[in-house]
Amino acid sequence: MQSTPVQGANPIGLVFALIFILAMVALVVFIWGTIFRKAGYSFWMALLMFIPLVNLVWLLIFAFGKWPAMAELEMYRQRYGPLQQGFAVGQPAYPQAGYQQPPLPPQA
Repeated sequence: MQSTPVQGANPIGLVFALIFILAMVALVVFIWGTIFRKAGYSFWMALLMFIPLVNLVWLLIFAFGKWPAMAELEMYRQRYGPLQQGFAVGQPAYPQAGYQQPPLPPQA
């Protein structure tokens, strides 16, 4: 007896399914790669997320380990001190009562 191909298999549908799967894989790599890059790791560490058991171990290391970006931030804070710039909180937007504007210089 000869085996016959599945009657419902559509080659165009299979191509679209393959394109969809590849797009989802690319999206997952992009998302994980962006997260790893912001933490200070290589973008391509995202490929580890497709290896079973390695992805679980790496996720634990990522969650509970010290990130390179945080280590660099601590190094800069030790070297230069905490950040002293920025917007002051609670400053009035307009001059307070009793404030007098300094006189304008004479014009020539």
